Amino acid sequence: MALKTANETTKQKSTSGDVSIFLQSEIVCEILSRLPVKTLMRFECVCKGWLSLIKDDTCFIDLHLARSKLRPCFTLAIPRNGCCSHPENCYIVPHKVDMLIADLSETGKISAGATSIVDIVSKTVSLKYDGILKPVNGFICFTNTRKSFGVCIYNLSTRELSPWINTTFAIKKTKLDDYLPTYQFGFDPATKEHKVICMCGSIERMILSI
Repeated sequence: MALKTANETTKQKSTSGDVSIFLQSEIVCEILSRLPVKTLMRFECVCKGWLSLIKDDTCFIDLHLARSKLRPCFTLAIPRNGCCSHPENCYIVPHKVDMLIADLSETGKISAGATSIVDIVSKTVSLKYDGILKPVNGFICFTNTRKSFGVCIYNLSTRELSPWINTTFAIKKTKLDDYLPTYQFGFDPATKEHKVICMCGSIERMILSI
C-alpha cells in the first residue's frame, strides 16, 4: 500500500479547494447573469469580487446583455408637461419625464406580476431637451438642437444621466436655425459601444419677389 507524503496530501487539498472555488464562481456568475439590472445593482455591495464582476468583467457584461435581450421590456417616456405642439418652444422650460417600465412575458402581453417603475429624470439634473430617441439596451438619448446639437444619455437601470455632449461640427449659434439635424442612436457590436450619429442638412432660404 503506497503511502502519501505530506506534500502530496497538501497539493490534493489545494487542487480540490481551487476546483471548489472555481465551481462556486461559475455558479455565482450563472445566477447573477440572469438577474434584471436593477436587482443586479443591489449585489454590488456584497463583496469586492462581485463588484468587480458586475462592473469590470467584460465577459460577464456581454453574457448579461445577451440574456437581458431575451426578456422583453416595455418602456414609455411621458413628458410631465404634455406633448409639445410647437417643437421650437420645447427647449424653454426644463421638462420632467416619467419613465414607465414593465416586463413583458414571452407572449408579448404584460405579465400579471409586472410592476411599473416610475422615475423622474429631472430629479438628477435640470434637463432641457427637444427630442427623445428610441431606447437601446436600456439607454435613452435626449437631444437638444438649441445646445449645439447636443445629446445626453440616460441609463434606465442605474438612473444615471450623462453630461451634454455637443457636436464637434463648427456651427455658430446664430446659424443654428439654418441647419436641420437628424439623430440616430444605436449599438456597435464590433466595438461594443453605444453611439449617436447626428447628420446636419443645410436649409437654403430664398426670397421671391412678386
